Amino acid sequence: MTNHSQDNNSIQKVNKKLFKAIKARSISKNEIKELVEKQGADVNAKDDTGSTALHEVVKHFFNSENIIDYLIKKGANPNAKDQDDLTPLQQAIKVGNCKIAQYLIDQGADFEVKDQDGFTPLQQLITERSSDVLYLDQYLLKKGADVNTKDNRESTPLHKAAYFHNSQLASQIISLGADVNAKDNQASTPLHELAKRSVYNLGSSNIFSVLVNAKAKIDESDNEGFTPLLRAAQSDNAAMMNGLLSCGANITATNNRGESILDIAVKNQNDNIISVLLTQNIEELNIPSDSSYLFALLRANGKDSIHPPKALSNLKLIQEAYENLPDTDWRKHRLLEEIETQQTTLLEELDKYKVYEYYLKQPPQKIYENKGSTFNFIEGKYVPLDLIYARQKVGWSEFKLLKEEHIARFKDSDLSINKAQEDYTNSQSITFQVPDQATFSPFALIPLLRPFVSWLTSKISAPYVADTSSEPTVKVDTPNIGEATEQLGEIEL
Repeated sequence: MTNHSQDNNSIQKVNKKLFKAIKARSISKNEIKELVEKQGADVNAKDDTGSTALHEVVKHFFNSENIIDYLIKKGANPNAKDQDDLTPLQQAIKVGNCKIAQYLIDQGADFEVKDQDGFTPLQQLITERSSDVLYLDQYLLKKGADVNTKDNRESTPLHKAAYFHNSQLASQIISLGADVNAKDNQASTPLHELAKRSVYNLGSSNIFSVLVNAKAKIDESDNEGFTPLLRAAQSDNAAMMNGLLSCGANITATNNRGESILDIAVKNQNDNIISVLLTQNIEELNIPSDSSYLFALLRANGKDSIHPPKALSNLKLIQEAYENLPDTDWRKHRLLEEIETQQTTLLEELDKYKVYEYYLKQPPQKIYENKGSTFNFIEGKYVPLDLIYARQKVGWSEFKLLKEEHIARFKDSDLSINKAQEDYTNSQSITFQVPDQATFSPFALIPLLRPFVSWLTSKISAPYVADTSSEPTVKVDTPNIGEATEQLGEIEL
């Protein structure tokens, strides 16, 4: 009995010596062979963390095929689990030792084994990002790894590939039979998982196409009633939301709490999402009467923006909120102030396009000879500076080409004077019923269209006749402000 106890103690000491040497990376195959064959070390012995010698080798040696081969031949179990339920294969993946992980697979390690979270090696690998990991994923698939296996949350490899934006792997496992509409224990599909990520880059754009082309259901709801579109709104994933809308996603969908996409965006203060919504049909958004929605929309849209479509959509939002507020609500006065702001924005935009179109119609020689002074506004913000000061930088021929480029750019853009006039006309069709007890009219706050001659006169600097003796001259009359404004008044809109 004593001898047996002494033998056990002796073996335990040898085992500890083996573990200590492996962890210190100070042992060779021959030294391990010495401890196993001559001193009786147990190749399946476990330390206080439940690790075997094989676990420790894959953690501490990145070129240890010869040692692993020897231990397995001596009976080491390649599927033994430590206290974290990890096999040597899973441990190798955890520490990024992909070369050894592949070697263990070749040596018969179980690649469908699951850890405490129910992850198989394939699912475990998907959460990693290195090129070596991608290679090992593909190697597992070639070996026949189950592409529809589920972890403890019933999440599949495709769920994880979508969440981590691994489009190459997603495409491959779909081709091997992965269910593109599989649901986890929250009824989330891979498309839901992609929508949950706020980061949306080129890689995620690719995987979105992979999922949609594989017939992913665009409007599928999870357990909380969220469609992928609603999840994208929640996570501020504006790019994916655009993609879903382009595929026909239902913008009027609501979750189990009755929250619309607008509710979710405002609740989470996701201005990127609100900005996307403003490009959609306002009537479909079902804007509530709560003015917090209005102000969130105006903030996201940019109240100071001079982009006419935005100003026009702002006025529509104001109208909706105004009509839904009770007559006694003080916020109606705030909305009336917004009317003035947005109407003024459209007026200024219309003025700008009038001047710009007139400017582009002027003979290049006239502008060139006078250094653009006829249209050099005090603020200097309505006429391109490169044209105003072009004479100081380029010759006549270059200037002429420059102006032609500006004309072409103006014609190709949607910033046309007709569009500006149309937007302003549309804005005037938006009417507001003022409560009887109000002592003022909203129309008193809406500025009338200013006489354009007065506006232009206040903006134009005094004409300046340049010394053009060194340049090819074209005889023109000195620009006259009155004449210019008279011509401007004749512009047909």
